[in-house]
Amino acid sequence: MMAVTARYSTEIVIPNPQVAQLQANVKGVPCMEIMRLAFENIASERQGALTYGYRDDTGETGLRIMGLRTPQLSQGLEVIVAANGQVRFEYDQQEANMAEAEAICRDITRTYAVIAIMRAQNQHRYQGGESRCQ
Repeated sequence: MMAVTARYSTEIVIPNPQVAQLQANVKGVPCMEIMRLAFENIASERQGALTYGYRDDTGETGLRIMGLRTPQLSQGLEVIVAANGQVRFEYDQQEANMAEAEAICRDITRTYAVIAIMRAQNQHRYQGGESRCQ
């Protein structure tokens, strides 16, 4: 039986210079480092694990950029980066609890955004605190 792939589109876009780097190696690509941290966070919260390989329904194995497998999403999901840098997550629709899969995708996307914002603030030496209008 052939798997039916579900896609979850995100608003995450990897800048062109980093997309070119992805072809060679994910390590050292700042956006993918943030993605890895987001995946690790969600994996920890959901008793899951990061994956870098997969086995399809025919038993074939291969590599992927990054994936996440949880007890509720046993086939896992993977990161896909299009040539234009647009990020989406894909998972096997037939094997997944769709509500759980979409919740995981939303959580990863939110976590990615929080980490990216925190890093940008640190780079610009932002000090959070009270705002005072005078």
